[in-house]
Amino acid sequence: MTGKELFMASKVFVSYKYADSNVAHLYSPLYSPYTYTSTTVRSYVDDFMRRAQSAGCVVYKGERADEDLSYLKEDTIWQKLKDRIYDSTITLVFISPNMREPYRKESDQWIPWEIAFSLRETTRSDRTSHSNALIFVVLPDRNGRYDYFSSMRHFAIVAGNIQNGYAEVVCWADFVTNIQGYIDKALWRKKCTPSYEVVKSV
Repeated sequence: MTGKELFMASKVFVSYKYADSNVAHLYSPLYSPYTYTSTTVRSYVDDFMRRAQSAGCVVYKGERADEDLSYLKEDTIWQKLKDRIYDSTITLVFISPNMREPYRKESDQWIPWEIAFSLRETTRSDRTSHSNALIFVVLPDRNGRYDYFSSMRHFAIVAGNIQNGYAEVVCWADFVTNIQGYIDKALWRKKCTPSYEVVKSV
């Protein structure tokens, strides 16, 4: 199987902190270059999808930018997210400076649970969803720097899957120049890492 075939077969779920605005500004191709629009992590998700879909090689399993889930109960939101994660094969985690809320327990935050569910084997009817491959994409902060990543306090499930070598870690600037290549690397890491070494709990 070629890298392109691997990438085309990948269904991608992106876990991220939607409204974190401590990220470098992106200029949207949808607007005049003289038009300023506020940039959040969601802007990077949209930019990733634009790049990947223009190459015809991604099936996106996350929520749409115009999809409002805020009016739903948390249990309902979680069920919708689980349905989408269940039908994915790659989990991208967009790392941003404020993705972790320091005064809330990890178990009360969405991102660790999204990662954990994507790494567990879940059976529904006669179909089992296996662990997703995992990529941590480090976004530039508002000053265009990446060095915050090495000093930030990570979720335990993030730190654990970096230490054991399961997750592919890449900065945004490198990732968008070779999306297919990094997905192939993540799939290879998944193949080479024993399941018992993967951190799957929050």
